[in-house]
Amino acid sequence: MTHHIWSIPVSIIFYIVFAWTSKKNSDCGGRWFYIVCVINCIPLWALVSRYSKNILFDGMLYDIILTLTYIFTMLYLGCGSSLSIVNKMGICIVIIGFIMMKVPK
Repeated sequence: MTHHIWSIPVSIIFYIVFAWTSKKNSDCGGRWFYIVCVINCIPLWALVSRYSKNILFDGMLYDIILTLTYIFTMLYLGCGSSLSIVNKMGICIVIIGFIMMKVPK
């Protein structure tokens, strides 16, 4: 359980940086393409799973952090202005699905 102390903040920071560089790559291209490629080569999940004691829970937690951090960072950076109402409803359904997966029986 102690690996959550470092893995959660590292995952959040990693995917904020990844979303930001992805947006820069989309806007400007050039060197940002190579920066995104280098970031994509970092095996963050391999590090998290190495120290996991409950791989199923940690996998779900990692996927939730990945999805929500990336979505909210992109929305913060202004990428959500082109989303339709159907797209926004889909994001809400994904978030509700993550919550429902975690609710105990």
